[in-house]
Amino acid sequence: MSGAADAALLAEQCVLGGLLLDNSARARLNGLSGEHFSIERHRTIYEAILDQIEDGEQGAADAVTVWQRLQRAGKADEAGGLAYLNGLAANTPGAANVAAYAAAVGQHAAARQLRAVLDEALKSAERGDAEAARRLLQKVVADAPPVEAAALPRLIDLQALADDPPPPRFIVPVWLPQGEVTLFAGHGGTGKSAIALYLAVCVALGRPFFGMPTERRRVLLLSLEDAAAVLHWRIARLSAWIGFDIADLARWLTIVDGTGADAELLAETKHGAALTHVYEWLRQQMHGAEVLIVDGASDAYGASEIDRRHVRMFLRAVRRLIPASGAAVLLAHVDKASARAGDTSQGYSGSTAWSNSVRARWYLRPDETRDGLLLELQKANLAPAGAQIAVRWNPEYHVFAGECELPAGRLDRAVRDSDERAAVLALIRAAAASGNPLPAAASGQRTAHSVAEARDDCPGSLRGKAGRARFYRHVEALRAAGSVRVEAVRKANRHAVEVLRAAL
Repeated sequence: MSGAADAALLAEQCVLGGLLLDNSARARLNGLSGEHFSIERHRTIYEAILDQIEDGEQGAADAVTVWQRLQRAGKADEAGGLAYLNGLAANTPGAANVAAYAAAVGQHAAARQLRAVLDEALKSAERGDAEAARRLLQKVVADAPPVEAAALPRLIDLQALADDPPPPRFIVPVWLPQGEVTLFAGHGGTGKSAIALYLAVCVALGRPFFGMPTERRRVLLLSLEDAAAVLHWRIARLSAWIGFDIADLARWLTIVDGTGADAELLAETKHGAALTHVYEWLRQQMHGAEVLIVDGASDAYGASEIDRRHVRMFLRAVRRLIPASGAAVLLAHVDKASARAGDTSQGYSGSTAWSNSVRARWYLRPDETRDGLLLELQKANLAPAGAQIAVRWNPEYHVFAGECELPAGRLDRAVRDSDERAAVLALIRAAAASGNPLPAAASGQRTAHSVAEARDDCPGSLRGKAGRARFYRHVEALRAAGSVRVEAVRKANRHAVEVLRAAL
């Protein structure tokens, strides 16, 4: 059996199983009929389920009642018996995604019909009946769905550009541009999902996000990593932290638990990457929603992360899901090498298209200097990049707390550099006065920075990986200015070492 046939049978089984688990799912079938099913057994079961649901006096449609109905009709054996019906209910993840399964069944049915017409056209051509083949092919073209207008390039009215253009808008100032896709990356387990849920709640309520104002929007969070129980617990903790009733989120926040389903929005096929029925289902769910948060890319993107063309196709498809007034946030993991780098400026993995095709990119990483996390705005096409949020875990409320630090201007950086350089010079003098001068070595077990970092008077901005680079830059600047020199001294064991000394 081909892969397409296997996929069609699986989708059909999920529709049937979902209906057996929840009869109310019938309202989400979007016109699905028995003719859409590929095998007679499934057509028989589907029609029996619908008949049982309509015949309310006979009880709800479950595996037993449907089997009894089939027995009365003499069709129980051809439908696979009670064992097959029980298997449908037991092996289906749930009824929540019945609409997506039904859409898949319809798509597979349309594909089978298309293949049948093409086969008939080929047979006509082989018989020499070109006119019949042409009519069949024309029917295929006429029945094909129209190309989505949003997926086509759009002409810009140059005359309209003469008017004063509106400035770019943000749902969260600087951080979340309106109408664009934002990539939120970080190593697994750092806290991206919890922060993304916090963002979803803040935007849905119009509350500040890490101290920054938000424009209220309707939000849909597609969770492919955290299940409903975890999300419920986290929302309850946020409710206690921020101070709101969960009922306040009604009609403003929609959460989709996709952890129990195959929820790829784009998948590899033998003909290349293609958008899936789940993507079409998600498009329907976005009606009324403006901000889409997808957690995360590794589950939603089913192609190679280094294939630039497929990555661009995926990110553009995500952008088409949101209105001009909305935004999309896509959570993604970075590879181990990027995570080990700590303060790397490449906060993403795979093709450069992951960064080039989005208008903003966030990166969450451990912050050793503050014993917490640092959320960085590493890319911002529509605002200055470089903003940071120092994030700390609050163990009492089980939430992340933090405040945004805007990027420093040229004058601010100059003042900071001057203060840090003075602090380094003071460290060198104090260490020498204590009889334990800073070594000149920048590598090895005992370096200038490791000794300075162990002192209580070392500023926090010069600690950790990020502070180490600035520390040595200031040391070199002081040496170039003649304020610090390297001096050779002999230790008690008569070994010569080089240390840093402040010039007299």
